[in-house]
Amino acid sequence: MTPPYKPAAIHIDNDDEDDGFYSIGFFFNESDNAPRHLGLCRDIEENPDEVYIEADDQIYGFYTQSASFDMHGTVLTISLADDNRFYWSDLATVDIDIPQEDINSILSCLRSIFDIQVQ
Repeated sequence: MTPPYKPAAIHIDNDDEDDGFYSIGFFFNESDNAPRHLGLCRDIEENPDEVYIEADDQIYGFYTQSASFDMHGTVLTISLADDNRFYWSDLATVDIDIPQEDINSILSCLRSIFDIQVQ
């Protein structure tokens, strides 16, 4: 198990710029075990039934209907429940340590991205 990654920056698009498009990007400092960028998004208009997850490059991106998130304290866990894995760790989960002041806005965006989940 890897320790939670600490983002150097976080970008949230909570449907402010495009109707029905929600995204969150976590940017990390260079590390041997972390991607430079991890993005999650959902486009309600064009692809309403799936979440798109991409780390670093499109070649590592994938769509899924079997992902979820959980928050324990300041640690956000993204979990995959299908055959997809995060390329840098080959694991189905990733933990991200969120700054306390960003938790509410991040949770709001993640709820919009993941509300399709019924598993």
